[in-house]
Amino acid sequence: MDPDKPTGREYLQEVRPEAIGHLLAFFKESGKHLDPKTRFLMSVMTKVINYTPRGLRQYIKRSAQEGASKDEVIDTILLSYSCAGLTKVCDAIAVMQEMEIPEWAEEGLEWRKVRDAPAIPEGEMRAVEVNGQNLVLIRSEGTLSALKDRCPHQNEALSNGELCDGVLTCARHQWQFNVVDGSCAGTGKGGAESIPVREESGRLEVYI
Repeated sequence: MDPDKPTGREYLQEVRPEAIGHLLAFFKESGKHLDPKTRFLMSVMTKVINYTPRGLRQYIKRSAQEGASKDEVIDTILLSYSCAGLTKVCDAIAVMQEMEIPEWAEEGLEWRKVRDAPAIPEGEMRAVEVNGQNLVLIRSEGTLSALKDRCPHQNEALSNGELCDGVLTCARHQWQFNVVDGSCAGTGKGGAESIPVREESGRLEVYI
């Protein structure tokens, strides 16, 4: 897009100032009894239905800034299903997962027990689910580590990949990750999300 050309809204304001003015006034008046968080969550829903990633990022961020929790945003996305369909809902969740929301950084985090914790021999990994989140637990060079079981490239489960010498290689496009901290270990352009993990007296816990 030519940066010197007016945006669609700017063009309409120029050629149809009364019409666009009435439209904006309508939206302002029709939502005046809603708090900002609710208005932005409703905007998230419209962006799911129309599926505009840029708009989703904008309004998810604004919702969080107005106090919306991650669960509230997820609920809003899920409630879009009847109009948007499953594909758009899943795509919207993927957009949300890629975002770094400062307001959610410590929201609800606590040490949680891994139920029916699997035995993880040296040089092997196991997929687990904790608090609704998929993780992969890895034991390498005597150290136990945990990563979100999702490649940042195209969401392939990292537990489907190959572990060798402390490097986990994604099965789909061979992106590589350091199992200790999830950082890029060669091929690829991003890191996997690392999760704190601890073992105490046979009890296995992750901070999530």
